[in-house]
Amino acid sequence: MKKTLRITALLAAALLIMTGPLPARASQEYDPAGSVKLVFTDSGISATSGKGFKIEGTDLIISSSGTYVVSGSCADGTISVRKGTEGVTLVLEGLTLSSSDSAPVCCGKETHVKIIVSSGSVNTLGDSEYNNDEKYPKNGRAENAVIKCKDGSSVILCGSGELNIVSRGKNGIRGGGDLYAEDSASEVVSPGSLTIQDLTLNVKACAGDGIKGNALLNILSGRITVSADDDGIKSEYTLNIGSAGTQGPVISVTDAVEGIEAAVINVYSGEVSVSASDDGINAANSDLENFSFEYNQYGGYVRVACSGGDAVDSNGTIGLYGGTIEAWGPTAGDGDPLDSEYGTYLQGATVLAAGHQGMPQSFVCGTPAAVFTGTGLGTKGGTLEIRDSSSKVLYACEAPWNVSYVIFSSPELQESQTYLLFGSGAQKAEAAASSQAGFSGGWGPGGPGGQGSNGPGGPGGPGMNGPGGPGMNGGPGMNGGPGMNGGAQGGTPPEEVPGAPEETEEAVPENAAVKEGLLARILSWLRSLLRR
Repeated sequence: MKKTLRITALLAAALLIMTGPLPARASQEYDPAGSVKLVFTDSGISATSGKGFKIEGTDLIISSSGTYVVSGSCADGTISVRKGTEGVTLVLEGLTLSSSDSAPVCCGKETHVKIIVSSGSVNTLGDSEYNNDEKYPKNGRAENAVIKCKDGSSVILCGSGELNIVSRGKNGIRGGGDLYAEDSASEVVSPGSLTIQDLTLNVKACAGDGIKGNALLNILSGRITVSADDDGIKSEYTLNIGSAGTQGPVISVTDAVEGIEAAVINVYSGEVSVSASDDGINAANSDLENFSFEYNQYGGYVRVACSGGDAVDSNGTIGLYGGTIEAWGPTAGDGDPLDSEYGTYLQGATVLAAGHQGMPQSFVCGTPAAVFTGTGLGTKGGTLEIRDSSSKVLYACEAPWNVSYVIFSSPELQESQTYLLFGSGAQKAEAAASSQAGFSGGWGPGGPGGQGSNGPGGPGGPGMNGPGGPGMNGGPGMNGGPGMNGGAQGGTPPEEVPGAPEETEEAVPENAAVKEGLLARILSWLRSLLRR
């Protein structure tokens, strides 16, 4: 009977993925009645009466559902949730906890854990350089992250308090990947996910990535600041930022090699600021083949500045369907403000992309765009303005460095009308807005779709300058996406842009291919349960 009830609940979860998105936020409240209060010190852990946990010196092991409120200070201790434990609420209520050789907080395989950062509290978690099994293979306790979520775990990190993470071993936070059946490389036993919302989160990773999701990473709200020795925020598969109809998170990646990276990146709301030495935002994963890589923006404000690489780079497509994005590429080399393998859609967002033109790019302009070129268009620290022919300012911003190439697209622009670019108060260039800006040739039929994560092929990948070419070895293409590498045989543009979401007031309107992939993973999980 219990097995039947669990499978019924899982079927309901699968239907939720198909019919609706993730909830905008989880409750910050917890019921203190029946909760266990634990206080860390350097010499041990004191606890109120309760069960479902074990204390070994300064290590806390949780093995049963319940609410565990932790506080105090300990220079070398850990909190771990044992494999398969569900219904755990871990409340951080003024906790300072470090570990000399492991993760201060570890959620085991197939666990369901909500970590609440209690309102008004300040909490600090850290590790040492020995928490890295690559550099120190003899350390059998290494978990390579300050907060480690193992494969198949579903973890929500929330609350209205403040959490500071300092990682010296490898990663700051690592979300769990999908857990596969022992006798199968494709059958998912338990999908992994990490969701961050509400809290103030500061992550400093001195030797790795700041926040890393190995399957699904959702950052829905809160204030998140990341500084990392490697990538700032990363997911091996999908990263969702914000949700439709909400204010969304405030994310600042202050220092990183690559600022934000995932195979599929969806921005729905929020304010995102990225400073990186290589690609600012990158839709990629070198371990995935025949995958439909995408950066999609439907709302919010994004500002990216990279000193090398590309400001926004995609090994598939870039779709700018709403919100505002400033993409500041480098001043030299082959880096670009916007760089996509199979085409960039300017289709409703306000876009200012500036720097210099490193390599020829293909733009599909459903919203007219103006392209300005010339030396000294903008200077470091000076104001850059886009004005109409009557000198009305349509957009203004500060240039982080000198620029010689500017693309501006906005729903305010009108086809064939002249627009002016001003730098530090002086007119520098003018250009006519055009839906043909930045590319030659026309629309072609869509190529075959890319292969999703354990799911069906996605939309046919757009290419460059002409008739449709091959996509990426998946299912059939859809909506007549642009072709690649051709002449002037392009056809009529599709009525709907591939990847654009339907209008909805629901939170987190996920990419269709991603939804199908998630459903496939859950159904595979259900089948494995039925056989048990």
